Amino acid sequence: MEGNKSKNDRYKIIVSGGDFPKQLLKKNYNNIKLEKADLSLILESKNNEFFIYKEGELENILSDEEKTKELLSNLKIGINNEDFFKIFSPREKFYEILKTVGPGKIKTSQPNIEDFKGVLRDLNDYKFIIISTISSKLSGTYQTALKFLEEISERERNKIFVLDSKVVSEMVGLFAYEHLNKIVSEKENLEIIKDKDYEYDKDIFMRGLIFDVRYIDAGGRGGALKKIINYMKIIPLITLENGEVKLLGMNRGEKKSLNSFEDVLKEELDKKPNFYNNALMIYTSKNTKEKLSGIKEVLEKNNIEVDYVCSDFVLGTHFGAESIGFFLYKK
Repeated sequence: MEGNKSKNDRYKIIVSGGDFPKQLLKKNYNNIKLEKADLSLILESKNNEFFIYKEGELENILSDEEKTKELLSNLKIGINNEDFFKIFSPREKFYEILKTVGPGKIKTSQPNIEDFKGVLRDLNDYKFIIISTISSKLSGTYQTALKFLEEISERERNKIFVLDSKVVSEMVGLFAYEHLNKIVSEKENLEIIKDKDYEYDKDIFMRGLIFDVRYIDAGGRGGALKKIINYMKIIPLITLENGEVKLLGMNRGEKKSLNSFEDVLKEELDKKPNFYNNALMIYTSKNTKEKLSGIKEVLEKNNIEVDYVCSDFVLGTHFGAESIGFFLYKK
């Protein structure tokens, strides 16, 4: 889909609540524009002041040392570690902040209709536009995008595809790109493609571990139970099934959980030999990346290309500053 194209052969992919894989971001597309409809993050300071930033805006702040220091000052957070400013990526800095302020102090807010209007301001410049959102079972972003369609003309609606990816993280952007390939190849009638619910998540094997469950639900009657589970170091093993988080099991202790994590991966690879050729390994805080070393060895022995990704802010805010996960997929 590369090369010099006319205006009528230009396409746009909009991701909301997820991200684009590095291989898409690095490619120089002449005919595809990649853009994000950012979610907002609400940060609460220690004296109950609220600061609201768009996801991209916050990442830009955390990439600048002076702006980061100003943010920490506003939030009344005293992080003075030199390494924090020198060797941590912007996303890793975010998770250090999340750990410092604790559960319930950083929240996400889905895009509104005006946000979608902003990324679709050049609607007429594209032949087709794909909007891919984080799983609708985890966020209302998908429904907001559908409401936006109700406000535009039928002619404009016909060129926009709103997709519930049923996945998270970089998989949301990859799903959109694969869907665009189906449209451009025109192997199927466009009306069928519009109406068809592609179960892309069925081709993806995902598992995750949550080392600090307090971030999932810190309030209500479940709060006390979460604290007990966390105190006893019970670590949930999760997956996404039809876009919804499903609990597969729990282990007590980090070492046992990581061993189980590797066993699950080996079992899947034995079950489907030579099926997967790519893996996305997601970590939150910097120290959690080291916990994926065993998984990396297993994947490399199976000739699977591995990409490490520090989780996007949205995913990490909901699953906490101490989580890891992996996706196996075909490319």
